[in-house]
This record gives sequence, structure tokens and C-alpha cells, in this order.
Amino acid sequence: MTDNDLQVFVEQVSGLARTYRAQCLWFAPEDFLPRTTEEARRVLACIEKYGDRAGFEEVQRLKQWLSRHSNEMSAG
Repeated sequence: MTDNDLQVFVEQVSGLARTYRAQCLWFAPEDFLPRTTEEARRVLACIEKYGDRAGFEEVQRLKQWLSRHSNEMSAG
């Protein structure tokens, strides 16, 4: 995974975090947005657990993307 790939992934998770802040991330500081893969995974887990169906489906898409790109790095 390139730095650009990681940046795109984190930006997509940040957009999802903005959408689901009140419903799923109410405990996080209002200006919190994930900056690392680990923070992004935690955000995705909260949205997956507490969000609606659309959020759940978006989380699944992003997790699949991350899994594919992580596998590419470990194979390369």
C-alpha cells in the first residue's frame, strides 16, 4: 500500500466518521478524525457496531479494500 493509498483510505474513513459522529462516535472529541490505519480501524469498528445498514455496508467495503491492500504489501 502506497502512502497515497493510505491517505485515500483515511480520507474515506474520515468522511464516514463525520457522517456517523453523533450516532457512533459521540465519545470522541468533536474535531477527531483518524490519521492512522489503527485509528481508522477503530472508527470503522464503532460504525459497524452502532451505525445503520448503510454505514455497515460502507464499513464492509472499506475493510475489504484495506484487507486487499494489506495483503499486497505483505506479499510484496
